[in-house]
Amino acid sequence: MADNIIVAVFRSVDPAYATAKAIKDLKGHFQVKELGPAKWVLGISVDRNLEAGTTIIHQKKYINDMVSRFGQQDAAPIGLLALRRRGREATRRSDSL
Repeated sequence: MADNIIVAVFRSVDPAYATAKAIKDLKGHFQVKELGPAKWVLGISVDRNLEAGTTIIHQKKYINDMVSRFGQQDAAPIGLLALRRRGREATRRSDSL
């Protein structure tokens, strides 16, 4: 029999109160294991800086995994600006035909 897993992420004006209340409510209905602040949620890395009041999310690991999966570790990176320039040049060329 598969275990049912519920992941809850909370955000409110008073996170300490909201989190404590939500966990208390959940414990009334489910077996709850508190794991502390989220580091990974659905494959997304969560980096929090409480002093600066910032939260940064990224999928760096997923991107690196895909690069490895498709054998592109040695591929030359290209910036977004370069892609935009290439698109304009292609459009200009096709307009002149």
